[in-house]
Amino acid sequence: MASNKHGDWKDFDNYEEYRYVLAIAILSAFYTGLQTWRQVYELSTAREILSRHKTAMIDFFGDQIVAYLLISAASSAVPLTNRMREDIN
Repeated sequence: MASNKHGDWKDFDNYEEYRYVLAIAILSAFYTGLQTWRQVYELSTAREILSRHKTAMIDFFGDQIVAYLLISAASSAVPLTNRMREDIN
């Protein structure tokens, strides 16, 4: 999405909705990377960073927040994408 540089009305930078989608995608990738790093660290050292209860709570609420943000981002971009499709036809 970020590399879409048509120079006309379809340019990625002209639409907040697409910037929001990209920002949330980056945020969710960062969150997933942190979770992966924590799991690899705990498996390789056999030590927990936080207690299992705290880790489970952080994972649960973090997953819920990221899921909400991803759904929100996708739903914000759908109307704009549909309008663009209609303008092409």
